[in-house]
Amino acid sequence: MHEQAGIVLTIGLALWIGIMMLSLARWLKVPPLLFFLLAGLCLGPMGLGWLHPSTLGIGLPILVEFGLAIMLFEGALSLPRAEPMPTSSRRLLGIGMPVTAVLSALTARYVAGFDWLPAIVFGAIIIVTGPTTIGPLLRSLSIGRKLERLFRHEAIWGDCIGILLASVVLPFWITSQPRSLLEIPLLLIEKASLSILLGIFIGVVLGKWLLPLLAKLGDPELPGLVALACAWLVFSGAHVISPGSGPIASAVAGFTLAFQKTPYVREIKAFKGQITYLFISLFFVLLAALFDLRAIPSDLWPLLLSALILGVVVRPASFFAAFYKTDLSWNERLYMSLIGPRGIIALATASYIVTQRPDDPRAVNVFALTFLVIFFSGTFATLVARPLARLLKVRVPEDKTGIVMLGINDLSMKIARYLSRRVPIKLVDSDPMKISESQIPGVETLLGSGLNDELYEESAEQGFRRVLAMTPNDALNAMCLEHAEHIFGSNRVFQVRQKAGDELARRIPHFSRRLAFGKDFCAEVLNADPGGWTIRESEGLGEGLWPIASLKRGGVRICRVGSTEGGPYLVLDLGEASRKSPVGGVDGPSREGGVR
Repeated sequence: MHEQAGIVLTIGLALWIGIMMLSLARWLKVPPLLFFLLAGLCLGPMGLGWLHPSTLGIGLPILVEFGLAIMLFEGALSLPRAEPMPTSSRRLLGIGMPVTAVLSALTARYVAGFDWLPAIVFGAIIIVTGPTTIGPLLRSLSIGRKLERLFRHEAIWGDCIGILLASVVLPFWITSQPRSLLEIPLLLIEKASLSILLGIFIGVVLGKWLLPLLAKLGDPELPGLVALACAWLVFSGAHVISPGSGPIASAVAGFTLAFQKTPYVREIKAFKGQITYLFISLFFVLLAALFDLRAIPSDLWPLLLSALILGVVVRPASFFAAFYKTDLSWNERLYMSLIGPRGIIALATASYIVTQRPDDPRAVNVFALTFLVIFFSGTFATLVARPLARLLKVRVPEDKTGIVMLGINDLSMKIARYLSRRVPIKLVDSDPMKISESQIPGVETLLGSGLNDELYEESAEQGFRRVLAMTPNDALNAMCLEHAEHIFGSNRVFQVRQKAGDELARRIPHFSRRLAFGKDFCAEVLNADPGGWTIRESEGLGEGLWPIASLKRGGVRICRVGSTEGGPYLVLDLGEASRKSPVGGVDGPSREGGVR
């Protein structure tokens, strides 16, 4: 009974601490990996001794496997699918990762002093980064499209390759049975083929038959639950048939589902995203609490030196070799080679080896070196990723990212004409007539619906990061931004109030927070007098001038309640309208109007 209470307390405390660390990282707008690791170290046996993951026994790697199935499935749903994998991504996976594995194994062998078998196993598991670390990193950065795509491909498919390699080489050590090295390529072909076939089958069944059938029930919660069950099913089924095939099967199933462009993907992403963060918060804290310097049988300094070499020599050398003669700039290559936080999959695999061979000091050394690499790479990415992106000029400032404008009308076209001189603009409307009549030089027009998630996903792949909803319907604008928010985040979606009054603010969540051009702005007055106002640039603000966007430093920051920044501005000049029928019922803009 006492043992059961200890297990419950360990899981509950680790989950609560993990969620608190995640909240802290979100507040500071940095990746949470470093906070998870520090919390686990402080609360584990090496610190306060409140967490004892060892009491979970074999249950810990089982929990990690189930969490891994969800993470890879959900991560594959978000992979870019509008175009084939670019050459740089193929070279990253086909050259960079194998070279990293070989050099890592050689470092473990000759610097850390590992035997050949543990060194090879370490080289196989340490190549992965993973969506658990790359996803939060990308959310805290605005980098170029090519770099973001590379990070995502490395995180998802790199994880699958790393796990596949680990599943092939681990039995040579875990089972201690004599095996021929000639078995390795045969095992790789077997596991990869099975994983791909099973993943495609489950993804097609889920997208073409199961989800449409369940949609007839009218329960919006079912798609996420069924997809969750299928992710676990395909992972477990592949693992039972051929151990180690589960991860890539889950990723292929998720990618297959996303590729079918089913309308249920948004609900599945939202549901699985929350579950994924719950598992990430729990597992990183638990696995970090396993680390104990006192239990390391070998000298610590060779392990520290090995971890340093892997970060400053091995990864840069591997990636510069992979990106030779690609379209990446030297700064992009350098950034990609230096920022590569390892993820939970490497740590979970290393902890699994310890649980399988608890009396083998070599297993403890592999876990210790894996943890040190994850700790150092995670710390470096957390503290250096943003300033390094600015230094190497690979960061795209928020005010220079593209804007998707929903709804074509006089106001949106005049604003688009000015803003397109500074940032990419895409005008979207569902009316073919408006599309044909609104051809503006330098402005992309698209016939489509703001309720379609694919619009935002493809726009994000093209470098757009903000959405401004300007259709004549406030409720429709709010519904469109609910979809856009899942792709771009809550701070990058805006809508222009069309009708006066506070009724919508009471009925629609986040309505007031999303309002562009200030809380008192209302477009219906402009529609009533289309010739009484103009859009122009102004160095300052005054009576009758309503700020639409700040144009400071050559960028565009859309005006919104709650933040301020200086001019020059793009303004709405109300002229005589400011005295006849003031926008929002006030003479000029509210002082609460700001910019984003």
